[in-house]
Amino acid sequence: MKSSNPLILAINGGSSSIKLALFETGDSLRRILEGGIERIGLPHIRLWAKDSNQADNFSRLGGSAGLHGGGEHSNGLDRRTLPT
Repeated sequence: MKSSNPLILAINGGSSSIKLALFETGDSLRRILEGGIERIGLPHIRLWAKDSNQADNFSRLGGSAGLHGGGEHSNGLDRRTLPT
């Protein structure tokens, strides 16, 4: 997709989801892509994306442990050293 109009990426992060939308500017904003990751850190995580036709172009469900391999959010922080 080639466009001379600038694009705007909007990202919304919650406690267990990240959602995004990509807009093309012009006379009005036109959403050209949307997607998200839902149920982060929970069973059956969902990753999805849709184009401007609203067709479900990509959808992936994680297993009972999710796409990240399971566990709780805090487990990842316990296993690595964070920079100071």
